[in-house]
Amino acid sequence: MKILLDYGTKGIEADIPDENLLTIARQKDESVLDNPQAVLKQSLAKPIGSTPFEDLCKGRSTACIVVSDKTRPVPNQTILPPLFEALDGYHVNTTILVACGMHTPTEGKVLEDMLGRDIVSKYRIVNHLGENEGELKRLGLSGNGTPVVVNRHYVEADLRIVTGFIEPHFMAGFSGGRKAICPGISGAETMKYAHSPELMGAPCSSSGVITGNPFHEFSLEVAKMARVDFMVNVTLRRDKKITGIFAGDLEKAHAEGVAFCNKQARVALPAEADIVLTTNAGYPLDQDFYQTVKGMVSALPAVKRGGTI
Repeated sequence: MKILLDYGTKGIEADIPDENLLTIARQKDESVLDNPQAVLKQSLAKPIGSTPFEDLCKGRSTACIVVSDKTRPVPNQTILPPLFEALDGYHVNTTILVACGMHTPTEGKVLEDMLGRDIVSKYRIVNHLGENEGELKRLGLSGNGTPVVVNRHYVEADLRIVTGFIEPHFMAGFSGGRKAICPGISGAETMKYAHSPELMGAPCSSSGVITGNPFHEFSLEVAKMARVDFMVNVTLRRDKKITGIFAGDLEKAHAEGVAFCNKQARVALPAEADIVLTTNAGYPLDQDFYQTVKGMVSALPAVKRGGTI
């Protein structure tokens, strides 16, 4: 059987003899939203566990919207316009903060492709630099004594908004939500603990696990200290089209998105395989070697001990 795997922008074909093919494990085919911007506007008016977004904009002078960087396939050109429609209506001076973590900045044509030419030309955009002390602010210590350091442009804004998308994540359980803050816009000191062996090596720091996950708990603690006033996250189909929109309170809206994503992404396997052939879900998720570990780790539950990925 010939199977097209998501790889780069074009995919890569694998030819597997039928007698050797145990199963094809893929995301369930969820229906996509016909008019995602209309759904988003409804979600902004009736958010999950939060005041309507337009009401949050009233009386604010400045806002900061955190967006994922070039390594994430977030449909920013769908998400951002309805947010700006409300913010601009109340003359809120808004900065877009790119959550680079410790990645290289997102600039030039890549930034334009990610956000859209109109947004890039109209709004102030800042790349988070986790080692630039001049752009960071110390918020105190976490419960375990870790310094909590977050981007100054975010914590000094009157209205603080995070965006992103939700998928299974090999350390955080699921992406989205609090990860926009930690590691997204955290300082190097905070990020080093988030990516420490203590957290990454914990049994519950694994894909699909939220309860008891120390990585999730630490990221959420940092996000709460930084304060998130509103969140917009989406879930995506394999073709990167939107299947769900979850807007509102950081914890409540994210929890609903996680529950939806869990049903969409979790599949049953008939048995462990001798060989698992996988990718890192195609561009932009596979554009550097660091990101490829996600595909390998996700394949671990499907392969026999001593098998091959």
